[in-house]
Amino acid sequence: MVAINIYYIIKPKPELLAEAEKRDESILDFLSEPQCWEHTEKNPQFDKAKLAFLIEVYTNKPFPELMDFLGEKPISINSFDKWWSIERYEFYGNVDESEDDILPCSCVEFTSNENLDLWLKKRTQNT
Repeated sequence: MVAINIYYIIKPKPELLAEAEKRDESILDFLSEPQCWEHTEKNPQFDKAKLAFLIEVYTNKPFPELMDFLGEKPISINSFDKWWSIERYEFYGNVDESEDDILPCSCVEFTSNENLDLWLKKRTQNT
């Protein structure tokens, strides 16, 4: 089995944001932004990403009140699921690596974005 790069987008749930607004503003700043986590593994698992995120929050964030907020046992799947959502994305391609593979063709619709159209034109015209 080959290891693959997996990206997890972790987002606060509305309930977490509503509760955080009642508390210290620095907590809200930290919690209100989605976060992207990368993991390379042969058998990726949502639960491992959830626990790794909570371990990071619990051990490396200078908010003692956050621990009160998360509860007595903050590092648990249930704690994560109560306050955050998670989406998983696999790495399928790279724009920089793919742009040289664009074949000359007339099937490309230009965008009216000058920079993007110039990029497309350079890659789709016959050389």
